[in-house]
Amino acid sequence: MCAKLVASTSSTMTDELSWRETKQSIQYAFENALKTLDDLGREANRWEQERLVDALCSMAEGQYWNAAAQIFEVANAIQDRPAGRGPRRKSLVTKEVMRRGLTHIRIHC
Repeated sequence: MCAKLVASTSSTMTDELSWRETKQSIQYAFENALKTLDDLGREANRWEQERLVDALCSMAEGQYWNAAAQIFEVANAIQDRPAGRGPRRKSLVTKEVMRRGLTHIRIHC
């Protein structure tokens, strides 16, 4: 009985550690998408903004797999758009606002 409890506790701790690492990995991917935009010298376009904000909301709700899909989609699209070509309209959400959102998620979620 005691061995089962130890094995169960160990498995739960491993799952929790794995989940924490997964969350951190997805948060870093979000940061890297923003850093890529910085390196290109531009803000996200409207489509990229929507996906990144959706990713933030998904992370806040604990839906990290959905966030990962959104971030992956944006990361691929960012590479396809030339540097210096920013959105024609004023950005609804800036990279700085998204960074603050990520900081809030790391602290509170």
